[in-house]
Amino acid sequence: MSRIHARYGGRAALVGLLLLVAGCEETTTTNVVSEELVRLEADNLVLGMEHEITQSGVRYAQLHADTAYYYQNEGKYELHQLSLVVYTTTGVERATMTSEWGELTEANESMIARRNVVLLLPDRDGKLETSELHYDPVNERFWSDSATVFTEGTRVTRGTGFESDLNFQNVSVTGASIRGRSPLRF
Repeated sequence: MSRIHARYGGRAALVGLLLLVAGCEETTTTNVVSEELVRLEADNLVLGMEHEITQSGVRYAQLHADTAYYYQNEGKYELHQLSLVVYTTTGVERATMTSEWGELTEANESMIARRNVVLLLPDRDGKLETSELHYDPVNERFWSDSATVFTEGTRVTRGTGFESDLNFQNVSVTGASIRGRSPLRF
């Protein structure tokens, strides 16, 4: 009986030694996210972001972004593939803005849209195109210092900048050149 224990005990010791040696090898880990995300400097990553912009309990805008990178120290989000719908105080859609990239400042919920920015105005059959557009809910305005094309019906207005209140009652196109015949309702 002691011979059987010795024979199996020796094998057990050999197996234990092999496991110990195998355990000392370096293990490799596989990330479940891309290397780009591992190196990301953002504090948080939000996929499928939805955000309501309100003032005194009234919804003024609704923001959707495919991806949002949050930087806590700066209090801002970098947004990718975004859409912003702006409403009147009664809930009627005023405008829809889309762009490839953008930035949302947390403190005042202002926003800058960048790259292929399109602003649609459904009640005016209007469309504004620019490379950068600012949304300022505190001062209730849209504005841009970039080349702008504003189309309303068959009239096309080109300029070097744009500014409007959120109701699009006071619209200004800097350095405007106008083509077309439809009435201009600025």
